[in-house]
Amino acid sequence: MSEFSDFQSNLVAAISVTGGTGALAGGGGATPARTGAGVYTVTLSEAVPAADAIITLTAKTAALSLTVTHTSDTVKTVSALDTATALVATDCDFDIKIERILTGH
Repeated sequence: MSEFSDFQSNLVAAISVTGGTGALAGGGGATPARTGAGVYTVTLSEAVPAADAIITLTAKTAALSLTVTHTSDTVKTVSALDTATALVATDCDFDIKIERILTGH
């Protein structure tokens, strides 16, 4: 039996983002915005401290690397780098899912 068999979390936000504009393409629980080439803020409707957050990013474009930074409990910053062109910041469509680890589990 896995030591994680009792692990529980709850979904806080799951959204799809249109890279060129930073617009919300679907989902809910957060509002995205493009702040510069390959840089996006994701503002959560519900605060999640860094220690309690599980964040999953999925790029919808090949040869891209996505990273997320905990800016605050309600704002996460996503950066996209083109791995085919020496890690140049570039826009891309992506999905982000944010879960909260439930305490006591």
